[in-house]
Amino acid sequence: MREDDIYLWIHERLRTTGKVSLDGIPDQYDDPDVRNFVREYLDALVRRDIVAGHSDGQFKLEDPEAEREAYYQVLESETLPGGRGVTDETYQPVVSIPTKHQEEWKDYAEHQNINSGVWLENALAEVFETADSTLRLVVPFFELDGLLRLEDEFHQAASSGVNIKFLTRELLRPADDFGHNRGRKAILELMDRFESVASSESSLSVYDFYHAIGGKQPKLDRSIHAKMIIADNQLAYVGSGELRNSSMMLNGEAGYLTRSQTDIETWTGFFDFFEAKADAVTREILEESVE
Repeated sequence: MREDDIYLWIHERLRTTGKVSLDGIPDQYDDPDVRNFVREYLDALVRRDIVAGHSDGQFKLEDPEAEREAYYQVLESETLPGGRGVTDETYQPVVSIPTKHQEEWKDYAEHQNINSGVWLENALAEVFETADSTLRLVVPFFELDGLLRLEDEFHQAASSGVNIKFLTRELLRPADDFGHNRGRKAILELMDRFESVASSESSLSVYDFYHAIGGKQPKLDRSIHAKMIIADNQLAYVGSGELRNSSMMLNGEAGYLTRSQTDIETWTGFFDFFEAKADAVTREILEESVE
C-alpha cells in the first residue's frame, strides 16, 4: 500500500459521503499500522476543525472547503507530511539541556539541520494547560521546586475542575531518613496548594507504587520509574524528564509530546494499570509518618 492511496481513500469518503469510519477501511489497507495511520491523520483533521470525531471511530465532515485545501496540500507535497502516521502536529521532540549549554544546543541543531525540540518546561506547561477533565502525572521523584516552575498552570488546572491523579513512589516507606521525609513533605505541600485554589469540581488523588523486596535492608524493589503527564485524551508527554527543577534546568533529558490517540490510549492504560496496583496516599497517612 502506498500512503497516498490511503489519503485518497480518506478524502474520497469525506467528499462522497460526508463521513469516514475506521471500520470501513478497505480490506487491502486494513492492518494495524494502516489503521493507526488513518486514526492519527483523522485526529489531525479534527484538531483543524475539518472533521468531527467520535469515540466509536466515526468521523463526520464539518468544513468541506478546508477539507479540499487539506487534500490539495497532500497532492502538492513532494513528501507526505511527517512520514507514516506522523505530522508536525502529532509528534514533537522534547528536550532539556543544562542551562549552560542551551545556546550551544540551538546552534548545533541549526548547523546539523535537525529539530532542536520543545523545552521540557514548555512541554509540561502545554500539557497542564490542555487538560479539561483529567490530568494524569507519573512523577516517581517529585520535588516541590518543579511544581513551583509550573505554579500558574497547576493553579489553572486545579481551579477549573480538572481531576489530578498523581502516581509516585516510596511515600509509604518508614520515616527512616531525610530523603523519604522530604518526599512526603513535598506531597503535603502539593495537597495544601491544591486545596487553596481548587474548585469544588476538582480533585487530587495521590498513589504510591513501591514494594521493597528483601527484608529490612532490601536490595531490590518493584516500583514505578516512568515519567509522563497525560491531559485527557488530547496530549501526552513521555520521556526521561519529570516535574523537578533539576530535570528542567540541569539535566540532559529527552522525550516527546504526542497527540496520537493510539499513543495516548496506551499511556493512559499504562497509568491506570499501575494506579490499580498502587496504594492510595491520604493526608492523614502522610501527617502520621512525617517526622
